[in-house]
Amino acid sequence: MDVRVKLAGLVLAVSPFAAVGQDQPASQPKLSCIKDITYSEEFLSRYPRAGAACREVQMRNGEKWVRFEAQIADVKGDQVTTNFIDEFNNPISTITFKASPGAKVAVNGSQVDVTSLKPGDKLDLWWPQSKLGFYTSTPGSSSMKKLVEVSNVPAKR
Repeated sequence: MDVRVKLAGLVLAVSPFAAVGQDQPASQPKLSCIKDITYSEEFLSRYPRAGAACREVQMRNGEKWVRFEAQIADVKGDQVTTNFIDEFNNPISTITFKASPGAKVAVNGSQVDVTSLKPGDKLDLWWPQSKLGFYTSTPGSSSMKKLVEVSNVPAKR
């Protein structure tokens, strides 16, 4: 069989697969904590080391949301003290929140009631770029609640 005929047959056989790949929408590019988020002056004045604590950025309903991790340090009554941590698990800020009764938070990848929090649990907190404050749960979720900040103390270096 002629090489040109084999080549033409191969091109015809592969072309439907190439077309299928072109019909699928391009996936949204992964957003970066470094390049794709801008912290407001007010946010940075309250949380000067926030950039070091950024874990990921997601676009939800046209808004950028930043995920932070905080390790539970203490729970006393309705107050939860957290150590915001950087990518190396070093504390960068200690923030205490007032927990609403029945509030759910994302801990170690699962939704749990704030009353079941214990020291060492890792909490996922979200910040929408257009607002000031931290939220529980996944961005855009109906269970998302803003946390009331009681105190904020930067960690000693």
